[in-house]
Amino acid sequence: PYDPQELINKIAQVIGNITIKNNSASTNKNHDLKLTNLNYIKSAAGNDNDLINEFVTIFINQVPDFIESFNNALNNSDFDKIAKIAHTAKSSVAMMGMKQLANDTKRIEEIARNDKNNSTIEKLIRKFENQITQAKIELENFLKNAQ
Repeated sequence: PYDPQELINKIAQVIGNITIKNNSASTNKNHDLKLTNLNYIKSAAGNDNDLINEFVTIFINQVPDFIESFNNALNNSDFDKIAKIAHTAKSSVAMMGMKQLANDTKRIEEIARNDKNNSTIEKLIRKFENQITQAKIELENFLKNAQ
């Protein structure tokens, strides 16, 4: 067993200083989610709505950092950095149930480590950026509806 708050604190510590909202009166529903699937998060959180909302909030806060970091690394042709960002992002999108985007992100990581093909990586990063932005909007609406 784990203490949910301890897990949240550890995740926040690993990814940096993030303010987490506490949505104690929430009731989560999956019916409006098209891009994401929170089944994994719900299972990991023991269906604790507060904890689910905190995981979603952490992900939402990561999205702008992923986009900015990818763009900076791409502009500098820093393939090692692109691979590291992709590795981290892959886990985050997979946890939010975006399997295809997780596979695409794994491909970014592999190309950055091996082929270093800038045009292919750029296309995949633009696709990642588009999909993760849409997922962020979807999850922001999920949190609004959960209150």
